Amino acid sequence: MCRISMIILLLIFQIPLVFASNGKEDVFVRKNKFGVEIGGSSLIMSTKYERILLNYNRHKTAVELGVGLLSLNTGINQLISFHQHHVELKMGALGTRMIYSDSIYYSFGVGYRFQKSHGRTAFQISCPINYGKNSGYFVNVGVSISRVF
Repeated sequence: MCRISMIILLLIFQIPLVFASNGKEDVFVRKNKFGVEIGGSSLIMSTKYERILLNYNRHKTAVELGVGLLSLNTGINQLISFHQHHVELKMGALGTRMIYSDSIYYSFGVGYRFQKSHGRTAFQISCPINYGKNSGYFVNVGVSISRVF
């Protein structure tokens, strides 16, 4: 069942690439992002780095790495863009220190990002569903602000 779920999630993340347009008016000029997140997939607080890998007009794919107070997280983000407004689909994993009941959590969620194509600041609100073997499923809403370069 877990393998089927992962295959379905990977297909969902790749579907937007099929419909990507060749227009360049809404692509991100700056592809790196560094910021601070409170809550979300980092559980409490973290600093995150993100790099855009695929940068199309309406669809973008990025990878991120975050280091938190009690965690280390990594993930892949699929952005569906409507000019400076973006819907994010996130999938990732989170390693935590001994304070939590699980040492590894898996995360899947949606979010909203405000980032202009030529802008230098990004604001995000995310709502990931985290899963740990001992703690089960839980939602942890997060907010972040980032510098784009």
